[in-house]
Amino acid sequence: MLRQKQYNEAEIYFQEATLDPSLRKDALAALVQIAQAQKDFTLKVKRLDQLLLTSPDLMEAEITRAHLLAMKGPLADYRAVISEMMMVLKERLLPSVQTGKKLLRGIQYAYTGSQRIHYLINLLEFTKKAIDKDANPNLNFRLFEAEIYFALRDYSKLADTVEQFHSQKPVPSVLRDLRKVVKKYKSQNFPDYSAPKVFCIGLSRTATSSLYQALKILGFHTIHWLNPHTQKVISDEDFLVFDGFADILVSYQFEKLYYTFPNAKFIYTTRTIESWVHSITTHYLNVRQISTPMQLSLPDIKRRFDGAMADAEWNLYAQHPNWEIAFQCFQQRVDQFFVNKPKDRFLEMQICNGEGWGNLCVFLGKPIPDVPFPITNQGPVHLNSKTDAEWCSTDI
Repeated sequence: MLRQKQYNEAEIYFQEATLDPSLRKDALAALVQIAQAQKDFTLKVKRLDQLLLTSPDLMEAEITRAHLLAMKGPLADYRAVISEMMMVLKERLLPSVQTGKKLLRGIQYAYTGSQRIHYLINLLEFTKKAIDKDANPNLNFRLFEAEIYFALRDYSKLADTVEQFHSQKPVPSVLRDLRKVVKKYKSQNFPDYSAPKVFCIGLSRTATSSLYQALKILGFHTIHWLNPHTQKVISDEDFLVFDGFADILVSYQFEKLYYTFPNAKFIYTTRTIESWVHSITTHYLNVRQISTPMQLSLPDIKRRFDGAMADAEWNLYAQHPNWEIAFQCFQQRVDQFFVNKPKDRFLEMQICNGEGWGNLCVFLGKPIPDVPFPITNQGPVHLNSKTDAEWCSTDI
């Protein structure tokens, strides 16, 4: 039922299962998943509290809880949890790759400068220790080692690690993606600013996730908001080793990217202003407890992800008194910039109004795939706009 998104039915089942001591831990973990699927982060924190009361040694649950709280408040408590976890791992093995990835994301989210590098190196050492203690090292741990080298931007050791798996069959998706990164790095033209790129420059809540999935289907090595290997938001280094990019880390600097990558194409996703304001307001209230864009300039919020998010959110949102003006200013900015640019470098899409493969595939010179256009982050809304109301998202 959970996999089929029958959340109400699954909720009843797992609530009943919590009454059985032998099932309680797994049932609470499933209830956490339901809260996540329903984007109810307050409920998710409460359920993580219950889970940690039952199983206080669950590092992954504790890190997840700290991350959720840090999204709406100060980073100090998050840093304390990460520091405590790193101390624990000096005395015991890293329990799982998933726990490692949670720690990696926490380090990238909460720390900057030398402290960030210090903890990344420690995490690398803990991962190597877990590999060395195992007579038959888990492939996932070895791939995670490669991802930490990526996070440290040590492309040489990333390449050395990835090339150890030259005969791996079947090829895991993580290994396949890392091989693409290594191939670009080892190219004689690296860094190749003339390489074709696709930049999705829509604001948040304009179907950027759907476009990201569509580009992946079309064969572009694409990332959305976060580099899934480094667990850090899209950076300048990523522009050189991936093909496609989406979300506001791209949108806020599209002019610079236009001139930096002369063969790049730009896709502007948009929607009706009424539906966008409804969606973006719901999003930031849910995730950050913020009701106006100017609140994004608060100090604790600006410190996330080494301050990278602050640059994007200030540029697009935080200097405006309300969401309507933020939308209108960006629309005007895009219109004015691309008005006299080559038509083959710019496409505007209203995916929320049902636009899909047709214009996109013509623009990118790709055949239309024999699969439906992806619709992600779908959520119910109640709007006056009939064009957007059927499926425009209010989720994250």
